[in-house]
Amino acid sequence: MVTAVEVMGEARAQTGLTDFGDDSFREGLDILLSSLRKEARLHDRGQAYLHHRIVGYLSSPTLDSAACSNAPTRSTRSPTTRDSHEGNAKD
Repeated sequence: MVTAVEVMGEARAQTGLTDFGDDSFREGLDILLSSLRKEARLHDRGQAYLHHRIVGYLSSPTLDSAACSNAPTRSTRSPTTRDSHEGNAKD
């Protein structure tokens, strides 16, 4: 099984993007990959499958982060929201 640097590099190569957002996932990724290398005793097919899945999981937030940073900003007020005094006055 590969290292975190390698799977993150593959995710970057697949998406063309580099922003993984908050780096808090990194420790868990290192532990997961270390455990897969040392304890899982995976055959080649299992290693390939998990490698593909891990790179895919890393690619997803990279794409999400890019989508959010490129998304147009929207007002938090919906067009159907009215102020409390609008349309509620009793004459």
